Amino acid sequence: MKGFISGFGGAFAKGDSSLLEETREVLKDFTAIANVDDSEQDEVENAEQDFMEVLEYVRMATYSVFYKIKPENGNAASPIENNLH
Repeated sequence: MKGFISGFGGAFAKGDSSLLEETREVLKDFTAIANVDDSEQDEVENAEQDFMEVLEYVRMATYSVFYKIKPENGNAASPIENNLH
């Protein structure tokens, strides 16, 4: 999760004001999820169900962010022009 947030910020973010509100909300959610302390899990019975719900949210939110920021030509592999490695 932290890798996605770091990678997104390094590759796509052109300043917070250029991001859609939904994208900013997803990134805030991802940050909160990444900071969850799972050692405080009291109800083991619901842990798997809770995990599956969070996993599905993360999966769908990632797709949503990707499709909202991809360039018109469909090539999302190079979000920053003149990128030297």
